[in-house]
Amino acid sequence: MGSFSRFTCSPCDLTVEVNGSGEIDYGMRSASLTLVCGECCQIATASVRVPKERMYEMALHDLRRLPSCAVCRSKQVQVWKDGDPCPRCHGPLVRDPDFLCLWD
Repeated sequence: MGSFSRFTCSPCDLTVEVNGSGEIDYGMRSASLTLVCGECCQIATASVRVPKERMYEMALHDLRRLPSCAVCRSKQVQVWKDGDPCPRCHGPLVRDPDFLCLWD
């Protein structure tokens, strides 16, 4: 089961609900990865294609390439994880301890 957390940047009011692990997050039948886009400065969760026979064991370094930005479709993306700065203002993105969403 995968999970989402809420992260908020106080200086610029950016709020995102994403997986902040920095690794592939697995549900029952799908996988996702949180990316930050260098073009539109958004943080978004993207679906990751994982072969059925490798489900639950495939790691980030196994990916041939990262998915495109889910917001603007740019290829200028990199993995985002909890602790990385806000892409808009470079301030701290703080995890909301009272929010956790589980997904399949």
